[in-house]
Formats: sequence, structure tokens, C-alpha cells
Amino acid sequence: MPDGSRSRWLPSSSAGWIALPALVAAVLVAVLLFARSAERPAGSGDFGRAPGAAGTSPASAPASPAAPSEPTSAGSAREGEGPDGEGPDRPAPDAGPSGAAGDLVPVRVDLPRLGVRAALRPVGVDADDRVEIPSRSTEAGWYRFGPAPGGAEGSAVLVGHVDVETGELGAFAALYDLRAGDEVKVVSEGAQGSTETTETTETTYRVTGRRTVPKQELPDAVFRRKGPPVLTMITCAAPFDRSRGGYQSNLVVTAEPVRSGG
Repeated sequence: MPDGSRSRWLPSSSAGWIALPALVAAVLVAVLLFARSAERPAGSGDFGRAPGAAGTSPASAPASPAAPSEPTSAGSAREGEGPDGEGPDRPAPDAGPSGAAGDLVPVRVDLPRLGVRAALRPVGVDADDRVEIPSRSTEAGWYRFGPAPGGAEGSAVLVGHVDVETGELGAFAALYDLRAGDEVKVVSEGAQGSTETTETTETTYRVTGRRTVPKQELPDAVFRRKGPPVLTMITCAAPFDRSRGGYQSNLVVTAEPVRSGG
């Protein structure tokens, strides 16, 4: 995500002082995220499978899943790029679109235990071949040049902001609070055949890993199209260095599909 244009937020001129609230907000968000991490119990940092990895079979459903809290929308609806900048720094594959499973397109991701819901929209790559992130903090993006959630193979990638320059947390700030075994649900919609009827499906995953990875070291396996199906969710992670373009790492959460019938 490094981007030289980020220097526009520094108060290098009298006009630049207008951007001071954004700079202060970014610092406050960093402090908030640090405080939240300090409140977590020991061992609640990185765990489980490495980004892009997967087991040989879908995960079984939990015997007694935790009761979900009331879903709420995460973040704010403000337009604009967050301080975390563009999408994952790892260049996206050059291959053309992989497309959704059938005619279904993912439209929402839910984190039931946390009571979080975020709208999904298809995203591609920017001029630097980096994955785009929706500008709205309430939204996350599905990387449309890779597999779709619910597909039979490959890594379906979702990306979202951890925060925005106003200081509000983004939809994927919640990834920091996910635990091993948590459910993730992806809702997909699409036209049913030649009719105008809309088909809706829900794919359930279970979290199996969370890792913090320097952006330049994000493995190619995160964008793989073959192999066992996984859901890969990515947001930004500390350290934050404005002179180098923003956050320097990615938080990557891996989840495997739940086998129906448990």
C-alpha cells in the first residue's frame, strides 16, 4: 500500500493544516487498536494456519456454536480512502477473472459472534496491480479475479479497511477480535436461470488461522485458484508509518468451509 501521494496529509503549508484532524485521527485509531490488543487474553494473537494454507477437507461444524449477538453494520458510511491506503501490497495475479460460483456474487459477510455485518462488492486491481479496497468503511471487497466464496476450490479473498482518516474503525477492524473456531458467513445472490427470480445462498466457514504478515511478504498462495477451498480475509496491521505510506503489514484471517451435517 505504500503511496507517495500520502504526503498530501502532512501540514507542509498553511493549507496543509486543514489536514491536521485527519493526522490526529490516525494517531488516535492506532492508540485504540493498541489498547484493544492489550485487553485481549494471552495467546490471542497469531494462531493456526498460515495465509493461503488449507486442510484436505472442509471443517466440521462446531458441536454447539456460540449464540450470535444482534448484527450491526461496522464502521461508517463515509466515502474516502482510509489511512491504511490501498489493498494488499502483494501484486495480484495477471490471469483474467475467475468469477463467481455459477452466477452467484457475494454480497455480504457476517461475523455472527461479533454481531458484525459488512456489505461486499466486487473489486479488481489498481494501476499498480494492487488489490483495491472499497472506499466506504462499511463495505468490504471480494477480489473478483479469484475464486468466489462457496466455490469448490481455491482461496476466495475478501479485503476491507481497518480504519479511515476520520478515526472511525472500518468493517474489517473486527478481524482482530476473531477467535479460532468462530463462524464466518458469506451471503451470495444471483439471477436464477433465465427468470427474474433472485437466488440467495449462504456459505459458512470456520476460522482456522490468523497471522500478521509484512505486506511485501504476503504469499502468492493467498490468491491461489486451485486446491482445497478457503476464505481469506485481509486488512491492515501495525506498524503504521506515514512516511512510508501507512500500515506496513497485513492481518490475514483464514477460514475453512463447514461441512454440512457436521
